[in-house]
Amino acid sequence: MTSKKKTESVHVRLDSPIAKRRMILQTTIDSVALLKRYENIKRIKEEKEKGHEEFKKVLRSINFLVKQIKMQDLPLDSDDLKKYKVKTKKEPSLVQPIVKKIKKVVGKQKEEKKPMLDRQLDELQRKLQSL
Repeated sequence: MTSKKKTESVHVRLDSPIAKRRMILQTTIDSVALLKRYENIKRIKEEKEKGHEEFKKVLRSINFLVKQIKMQDLPLDSDDLKKYKVKTKKEPSLVQPIVKKIKKVVGKQKEEKKPMLDRQLDELQRKLQSL
């Protein structure tokens, strides 16, 4: 008593199937382009957050040094001494300005995604042109 399901196929006639296929391919190309754009925006956002964190570190260091200068070089009253509390931290040797050359650092995962997206986009464009 094995019941076998019969697979039935339904055929539908489409008016201008090549035009519909072109529309589908063009939509796919647009979707891949949007995905590439999203990946680029995500990368820029990560770089911005890293820069913001580095800025915070430098600003904290500057504020610490300003407080030290105020405590060491300016005469203080007893009231002023109560206001300021000096936290002992590692004293930085000479503070040098931070100058960095920004290099594009692409992770292994991003390197794999970008060429794959580009290859897919090229393949879809070739299919669209061949129609």
